[in-house]
Amino acid sequence: MLKHVYLPIEIKSRDLMGRVILASYLAEKNYKVIMFFKGHTDEVLKHFPRGIYFHYGIVTNYLKIIQKVKKLGHTVVAWDEEGFVFPSDDEYINNRINTNVYNELKKYFLWGNHQKYLLKNKLNDLSNTKTVGHPRFDLFRKEFREYLLIDSNKIKEKYGKFILINTKFNSNHFLGKQQAVNRLTESDYFGDDDKLEKYHINKMEYNSKNFDLYASLIPKLSKKYLDYKIIIRPHPSENFSTWEKICIKHKLNNVHVVHKGSVLQWLLAADIMIHNGCTTGVESFILGKPSILYKPVIDKRFDIFLIDQLSKEINNEKSLLDYLNNLLQNNDVLFSENEIKIKTDLLNKYVCGIDGISASKNIYNELEKIDFDKYKISYNYIFRLKIKMLYKSVKEKIKKYLLVSNEYKYLTHKFSKVTMKELSIILDNLNDTTGLYTNTKIKKISTNIFCYYRK
Repeated sequence: MLKHVYLPIEIKSRDLMGRVILASYLAEKNYKVIMFFKGHTDEVLKHFPRGIYFHYGIVTNYLKIIQKVKKLGHTVVAWDEEGFVFPSDDEYINNRINTNVYNELKKYFLWGNHQKYLLKNKLNDLSNTKTVGHPRFDLFRKEFREYLLIDSNKIKEKYGKFILINTKFNSNHFLGKQQAVNRLTESDYFGDDDKLEKYHINKMEYNSKNFDLYASLIPKLSKKYLDYKIIIRPHPSENFSTWEKICIKHKLNNVHVVHKGSVLQWLLAADIMIHNGCTTGVESFILGKPSILYKPVIDKRFDIFLIDQLSKEINNEKSLLDYLNNLLQNNDVLFSENEIKIKTDLLNKYVCGIDGISASKNIYNELEKIDFDKYKISYNYIFRLKIKMLYKSVKEKIKKYLLVSNEYKYLTHKFSKVTMKELSIILDNLNDTTGLYTNTKIKKISTNIFCYYRK
């Protein structure tokens, strides 16, 4: 008789790997972990035994989802996927913490002490919280470095020396410029808060201005650094073809638009990384790789404190090109040893688990304290789910070939299918480099639904 854990994923490489590590760790401890694309939440939780469901935040519009899950008999725990980087403390307190949603949880897992400090401003009772880190950041631990180097070395072999540009421009949304705001409106994220809606509209306009200046930068980088490749990695929600058209227009043979694999391996392989204010700035610092926050348009309303502090900020094109030259040609260092120490201390306030006890172990320890019945999975559950998923698959194919809606195109663009082969290779590589999950097996239940369990 086993405890069941349900892990929804968005099929993003970093988040997927965090889930894989947690699922494998729990499987070693004799849990049965069902990992699935979050678009299948209803099907999975209706047809599988009652268990522990992991949600991804406590913002206002998650209340109905969590209440629905609880009515199905599941225990709900959560973490905030955006719990360590955000524009400001006030923005986080006002917009990402809802008392009613928090009160529905059995346990709320925190990234670090700073997030706990912010919760104290909104919640009276923090007894259900536990500071654990996040499984996504378990990947940065020393035991996983050799695993990351497998793909990193392959990238180096293919591309040689390269400058990595990670972008996150909501104005370059796959469905059009206005979609970044429209989708928040449709999900009732703003509620009746006109100021919050105006903030996001202004943010989109700010992003648009920065995007234009990044677009004009690419040809200049290409021509100045002919002995380097320029790799552009757009955010999954962006329109990749916008960047490809820039390369074609200016005949930039050494520029490539790539969105394959986890960004961590790309960071390790790169000579330097440039970004416009995304979490890769933090990740690059942890990996010891130099990163530049290029922000040609400045608006303090949209600064993200931790990202700004861990990257070298540059605000004009000439300074950026000169600085790159010093780093790449003259081997200058980005930060002094004292600066690195100060920044590391700051990072440790926001994220724990990179050293010491891992997030996966911390989470396991907390799950063991939750008292609920254990259920044995039956083939009846799996059969019913497979029938349901087959029906859903047929509907999706009809949409694809007959309706071809913009929303369907966007989901297909952003969320690729996860295959059994892909997950098996990941597990094999993890075991070859760490030996941590040798008793873990994976079984495919249906499209984008997998079970991790102990042999």
